[in-house]
Amino acid sequence: MQNLVNKSILFTVASLLLLLASCDSAPLQQGSGTKIGFSRGKLTINEVEHRFPLELKDLTEIMGPPDRTTHLENVLSTWDESGIVAYEATAGGPIICLSVSFVHRDYEFAPAKNYFGGLEYEGVALSSDSSPADLIKSGLVQDDVLPFIYSAIQGELEIIVNYDNGLVAFSINH
Repeated sequence: MQNLVNKSILFTVASLLLLLASCDSAPLQQGSGTKIGFSRGKLTINEVEHRFPLELKDLTEIMGPPDRTTHLENVLSTWDESGIVAYEATAGGPIICLSVSFVHRDYEFAPAKNYFGGLEYEGVALSSDSSPADLIKSGLVQDDVLPFIYSAIQGELEIIVNYDNGLVAFSINH
């Protein structure tokens, strides 16, 4: 149990650091129209349903191979046209985070284009134009310390949203 708590804290901190890095970000050209839905622990990408833990091959079957892979502390697979990044703790391991970027972030593995497709969380459509009320309606809770972060826990998964006058990033952490 302690190991699970430690992993959760590590992934949360890593996600927050990545989201904080987006503060100096600027809008970029929009990407393709992938459709993502997440509800009650089920992830749907382009009408194909999955449950965590995901593997890179699951995403590759749906979206094709990533445009590039970056080896840092984690292994990051980037789909530049879709605005999506998948994080593996080690190459070939399960996906520990799936992140959708609505605003370009200035780091080497950031997607070349912003996410342009549909995103639905718990039945609420979210987009770069979503309001804080939309996030709250979906069940996300605004952080008391970092007011630009909204989150929710669903079993072993944590959803983290970075909001800065619009949706910046949506991440599912396992």
